[in-house]
Amino acid sequence: MKIFISVDAEGICGVSSWHETIPKDPDYNRFRELVTDEVNVVCSAIREVSPRAEIVVCDSHAMGENLFVNKLIKDIYLVRGFPRQYYMMEGLDSSFDGVIFLGYHAMIGSLRGGMDHSYSSSTVYSIKVNGKEYGETDLNAVFAGYYKVPLLLVSGDDVLIKDIKKRYKQVTIVLTKKGISRFSSKSLPLNKVHSDLRIKTITAINNIKKSKPIFITPEYRVEIKFNNTVQADVVSLLPQLKRIDGRTIKFKISDYRDFYSMFMAIILLAATTKTMG
Repeated sequence: MKIFISVDAEGICGVSSWHETIPKDPDYNRFRELVTDEVNVVCSAIREVSPRAEIVVCDSHAMGENLFVNKLIKDIYLVRGFPRQYYMMEGLDSSFDGVIFLGYHAMIGSLRGGMDHSYSSSTVYSIKVNGKEYGETDLNAVFAGYYKVPLLLVSGDDVLIKDIKKRYKQVTIVLTKKGISRFSSKSLPLNKVHSDLRIKTITAINNIKKSKPIFITPEYRVEIKFNNTVQADVVSLLPQLKRIDGRTIKFKISDYRDFYSMFMAIILLAATTKTMG
């Protein structure tokens, strides 16, 4: 068995704001311990079902340098650092049996969604594919679906979990906290979250043969709205893109991996505008 785990920060139990996840912040090492512990709970649960399972963990928040490498359980492969072509899904291919999204969050504009955003809070306001708005969970789940790998489990706050239940009923979910505002939440007891992660990971792995990949049928008509006009000014220099309005560009593409790579490049290009003005 081979399992891929993509790990974000915003949906981790006990984390309520971005300052906690910044290396220079006094709380950063506490966050690192929290996220590393959750990864270890999930990896240990996978090994309870399949002792020889190959597990690849993709550290997927900010620069991808959050997990305590020396505190991970034995024999875990770790994708770490930045940049990388497929960022949160780097290292995934068709050889995997399933993916798990740990510590994920609600898409931009979600009421009471903790640190809500859609892939890049500093550049992207929203993204639509074939007329439907998507968040990170959706985009990454479809990336896995490209390789015919199913999404098995998602953990995060109640706003994300409600959305997952509505969109992807077959996916196992783990609630870590309840949203109060964008930067405030009520975390469940840590021991309960760890217990739920263990039990539900075991359930998800045992049900893996019943799980089905998530797809978006090509071709992909993509619209990306940026936080401000200068980001769209810079990104629209790419000849493949068409400017719709002050903050929005669009393009069409037939291969989902190419779309994902293009999206990563667009985000990085938009980020260069931080030095302007």
